[in-house]
Amino acid sequence: MQPFASHFSLLRRLRQFTRNLKSTCNLTRLTFCGALLGFATAAFAATTVTVLSPKAGAGSGSPIFYEAYATSPTCANGISAMRIYSAPGVSAYTVDGAHIETFIPLSAGTYSTVVEAWDNCGGVGTKTVDIKVNSDAGVSVFLPKGSSAGIPVHIAASAQNPGCPAGISAIRIYTGDNIAPYTIDSNQVNTFVNLLPGKYDLTVQAWDNCGNVYKAPRTETATATADGYLYAVNSTNIAEFDVSSGILKNPNGSGNPPLFAAANLGLSIGVDPGGWFAWVFTTSGIYGYQIDQTNGNLWAMPGSPFPLNGTPTSEPSGYLYPDANALAVDPNGNFIFVLYQVSNTVVAYRVNRSTGALTPAATVTGYGGMDAVTVDFTGQYMYADNNESNNQATDTASLFGYQINQNNGALTAVPGSPYELANAYGGGSLSSTMLASGSPGSPLLYAGTGGPNGYFWGFTVDYGTGALTGVAGSPFYDDGGGGALADNLGKWVWSGASFPTYPPQALVDYGSIEAGGTLSPSTVETLPGYYLYYGWVEDGSGKYIYMGGSECESSSTCSTAYPSVNSFTVGSDGALTALSGPLQTASANGMVMAVGAAPKHGD
Repeated sequence: MQPFASHFSLLRRLRQFTRNLKSTCNLTRLTFCGALLGFATAAFAATTVTVLSPKAGAGSGSPIFYEAYATSPTCANGISAMRIYSAPGVSAYTVDGAHIETFIPLSAGTYSTVVEAWDNCGGVGTKTVDIKVNSDAGVSVFLPKGSSAGIPVHIAASAQNPGCPAGISAIRIYTGDNIAPYTIDSNQVNTFVNLLPGKYDLTVQAWDNCGNVYKAPRTETATATADGYLYAVNSTNIAEFDVSSGILKNPNGSGNPPLFAAANLGLSIGVDPGGWFAWVFTTSGIYGYQIDQTNGNLWAMPGSPFPLNGTPTSEPSGYLYPDANALAVDPNGNFIFVLYQVSNTVVAYRVNRSTGALTPAATVTGYGGMDAVTVDFTGQYMYADNNESNNQATDTASLFGYQINQNNGALTAVPGSPYELANAYGGGSLSSTMLASGSPGSPLLYAGTGGPNGYFWGFTVDYGTGALTGVAGSPFYDDGGGGALADNLGKWVWSGASFPTYPPQALVDYGSIEAGGTLSPSTVETLPGYYLYYGWVEDGSGKYIYMGGSECESSSTCSTAYPSVNSFTVGSDGALTALSGPLQTASANGMVMAVGAAPKHGD
């Protein structure tokens, strides 16, 4: 790490050198000026800093929310670190890597702050942000910056009252009348809020410890946003693909796609809702990555790989068992949840919003071979299922529910938990969405289970308690074999499987979400190719589905299987139409265990 104080001096000298060189060139028209100017510019312009918050020239209370990221396309080794200066030579915050999300406390006054980054090739970039800090009691909202924002909506705000020595008690976000998906006991809030597309009357409300209440209302249009990168987990690495309007593209053309190391055996992947981080759960550790906003490359985050805090699935020698539903990312972006099948535990990890690093926060224990984990659409509750009930003599899976303490990640069982799923075993997956025809407080949960036949189990989620109530007609027959992927726009539930033939023939089973969360009779369609599907993820726009798995070489043989990914267009009736792929992720005879999609540039 290089001394930051020297960077300011270096940059000033380089910029002055460039200005002098331009002046000399204009006077003398020397033939080598172009080369010298290019060298001087590249010396300090290759590393670029983008500041998302605070807005330059804006006034606000304290603390001030900073979000920024750095890129360096000419440096193959990426960004080393970033720093915020509250004044020349006054360091306020330093972080390893290419991303910053933090609050900086500042006294009332005018500041010329600087966000600086340097790469691992000697390049330095800076961005000056002039701000005004006031001493007014109230709430300051830093994000979203405008009246329209992508889903999930990033909300960052702080509150102050210099006249109350006891300070601020709590901040709450309202997305509608009496609909409050997020509350934290703090003077600052930094979270994503999951919403369906539409216009919302948002309010950020704060309470101080002197009996005062402060509100910052605003009208916000939430828009569905497409993803830009797809990550496929192979048995020993992660492959990256570019995404454009749902079409997958190998950045390396016909060669292997960009590959990033992870130890054997990769089970599951989760991607940060802001598009800054990805985490891969393996049988030897949790591998964390920062996502390069230039090209989607993955850089190991500080502390990675993170040690396991339980016992994951145990693999017989020479056998790979995908567990694509063993890691879930909180849609608020502040926690991830990892399920350990053998120890029957689920562990909550707090996410460092600047680096993505993980810290264990809480552990809960179930029974019966814990199998899948998810967080509900609102980010308030975590759910996990298993393969059998506490009475192992019956074919009954169990579903566990927990309320998430947003302050510390502690988990408290919701009323009625665990719930028994009669005549079902082999809990396959869990997925949550919001009832499209309901209020912003109508979350739904769908569980896919195996058994003699596959089923979709549908539940309404009590917004205030997390308790589950079965929807009319549940469970619903699922010929797809027990998977469940709920549409993030609240319209469909899909399941994928393969006919027990050789080579396998893939199919998709889907139903539409009707009033109250009930499902229409499912439709089964055969998908093209001879494929085993293991990982599914929906694009943030709701228009595309991405799948990973293993593709057989022909209709007559599967002696060679290729780990690959595909994309499909979601039709107006929920049907899937092949769009791109299969694209191979690595050498033959392997499989893609799970896939994850990320937006570009975070917000």
